[in-house]
Amino acid sequence: MRRNQTTLILASALLSIASPATAQRGGFPQPLIGLWAESPITCDLLKRSPANAPSDRSWVRISPETVSGTTSGRFLRVLGPRAAQTTDDKLSTITIDFELRRGDILFETVTGARASMQYMRCR
Repeated sequence: MRRNQTTLILASALLSIASPATAQRGGFPQPLIGLWAESPITCDLLKRSPANAPSDRSWVRISPETVSGTTSGRFLRVLGPRAAQTTDDKLSTITIDFELRRGDILFETVTGARASMQYMRCR
């Protein structure tokens, strides 16, 4: 009986250690996935004509593995339940963090940069 308990404890410990790695391979956290824009006007433009996305306005579309729009990149790792990091498609040495703060405001920060961008969810 004691041997089975030890095996169960070891198996539980291994699962808890493996869980963060599994989450990182899973892509962007669900709360980040969707269409985000700098303003309600930009959201309207994107909804009316998604094929003709405005190039003079800031917006991003986050899918489980990629970011497209003003920023384009690929999922790198989960930073928390409402945060993730991407690599930039144009320059792979640049990383970009996306984090939901203050409710539904998406913050985008280029690693090492002082400036950041804020987006609202397009509904």
